[in-house]
Amino acid sequence: MKIPNASPPYKLVVFDFDGTLADSLGWLVSVMPETAARFRFSHAGPENHDYLRSLDAAELLQYLKIPAWKIPIVALHLRKRMACETDKIPLYPGVSEMLQDLASGRLTLALLSSNSRNNVLRILGPRLSACFDFYHCEVPYLGKTHQFGKLLKKSGFHPSEILYIGDETRDLEAARSHGVNFGAVTWGFNTPNAFERHQPEYLFEEAADITRLLSDPAGNPAHRLPIHRN
Repeated sequence: MKIPNASPPYKLVVFDFDGTLADSLGWLVSVMPETAARFRFSHAGPENHDYLRSLDAAELLQYLKIPAWKIPIVALHLRKRMACETDKIPLYPGVSEMLQDLASGRLTLALLSSNSRNNVLRILGPRLSACFDFYHCEVPYLGKTHQFGKLLKKSGFHPSEILYIGDETRDLEAARSHGVNFGAVTWGFNTPNAFERHQPEYLFEEAADITRLLSDPAGNPAHRLPIHRN
């Protein structure tokens, strides 16, 4: 564990949504048995959930026996079903305060998600939705690297000015592919141990850690970050 002298001068912060800002994992687990039966793929019982959280995207698809051609169909079904149940999906503790704190400062916020924009806006609500300058939604499950590149080009920021925050190793891989630093949250899909072998630049244990990294009370870059990792 390392405490740097100063945090990098980030200007754009890109957030994943499900598992990072929105606590949709419980909902996903609840609808997965019926979805698996409908689209004829495997699903794991509660006793295997910790194991699933240790897998990367390719390993997860292999475990569930979901062929690549079926992924868009399943994703569309889940987005449509969630649209009728967004009231069941809360934000993680501290996320609302964190987003408002960051948006009130010098930072530009963006959101990159496989979910639909309508679902995202409903779950965030009008006040938090207004915190974001860029939305890039309905990203293919295995297409985050390419879509992240399109978002970066649209934003106009240099990779060194960007921090990407997510809950899955596929988010980290997208960031690394474009030379962008990555912050992993510990409360989402992949476990801290799953991230350990990839060595993300930051490991966040609560939403307030993100605020502490990016600004102090005066709105200046933070100078202490016990969550930084090499």
